[in-house]
Amino acid sequence: MAAKKSLIIYRRLLQYSRPYVGRIAIAVAASLVVAGTDVTSVKLIQPLVDKIIAVGNVSLLKLVPMIIVGLAAMKGIARYLQEYLIKTAGQLVVQDIRNDIYSHSLKLSMGYFSRHASGNLISRILNDVGIMQRSAADILVDGIRESFTLVGLIGLAFYNDWKLAAIAFLALPVAVIPASIIGRKIKNNTRRGQAAMGSLTSVLQETLSGIKVVKSFGMEEFESQRFRRENLAFYRFLRKVIKYDSLATPIVELLGSLGVAMVFWYGLHRVFSGAITQGELFSFMAAVIMTYTPLKRLTKVVNRIQRSVGAAERVFEVMDEEPDIVEAPDGAAGFFLQGVPGGNGGPGGAQRGGKNNDYQPVESLL
Repeated sequence: MAAKKSLIIYRRLLQYSRPYVGRIAIAVAASLVVAGTDVTSVKLIQPLVDKIIAVGNVSLLKLVPMIIVGLAAMKGIARYLQEYLIKTAGQLVVQDIRNDIYSHSLKLSMGYFSRHASGNLISRILNDVGIMQRSAADILVDGIRESFTLVGLIGLAFYNDWKLAAIAFLALPVAVIPASIIGRKIKNNTRRGQAAMGSLTSVLQETLSGIKVVKSFGMEEFESQRFRRENLAFYRFLRKVIKYDSLATPIVELLGSLGVAMVFWYGLHRVFSGAITQGELFSFMAAVIMTYTPLKRLTKVVNRIQRSVGAAERVFEVMDEEPDIVEAPDGAAGFFLQGVPGGNGGPGGAQRGGKNNDYQPVESLL
């Protein structure tokens, strides 16, 4: 159920990215270039060791500096394009979401503002959308680039030696289990933490807007203690998010070290037996070791996604709120009340899009 709800959130966020699909497509193409340069660098280790260092080929040695600089220049240009385009796309998406939630909140009925503290709504528009805005750039940049790099390096490892690759990545599926558990914990605590931040913002808004009353009755110490309690509640949830986020990388590194250790043991035996060359082993080991860097970054990206989803759920809750008073359907005069008997959506009333247009005019209730 939780996974299905998260999927719905993802789809709603993707709908906001449609106006910027052009710059996202260019950024994805640039990400492929960045990943390609990383994979190419690893692949060139084998000829560097076997055909240049081992045999002392001076003529080919002259090409090494040009290749290194050329790959670095290509990667730098592609990385700039990818980061600039994808970050601006992410910020534009979140800007549209902030505009929509603000516009929608102005259309809500007074009943909504009576049931919910205004500080909580302010927190959703500023803090929750702020989390989405900070996460959007990192998620899009690291998520796309590191995914391509990871796929390329794993593919190169299997291309070089599928037996060694199978041993090296044997522990990777095991890492999915703790990663998914940690991700759920982060999302839940982020959502609860943002709710605590909403309460904190409400206390701040109420105190400052009623500062004359606070000072008139000497309530400064009471309000200070009230703020401290809400602030401590927010910290406790934030501490849990930090705790679970900090667990992700050590788990990946521990599982990854098992694969690297087995590759060293088995790979050196294959070199001694003449099955593979030293260059092939070094190229393979570089691919395996470099694989865990994008893997660790992707683990962090997943955690940031969970934080962003936790905040997005609270944002879309407001955007899904319907006003209590809406215009009558089919151009009828007056307005009608949602959930009122005889009104649209109420017991005995017409459903939206139905043929029965009975409604209860507001004027008759005044």
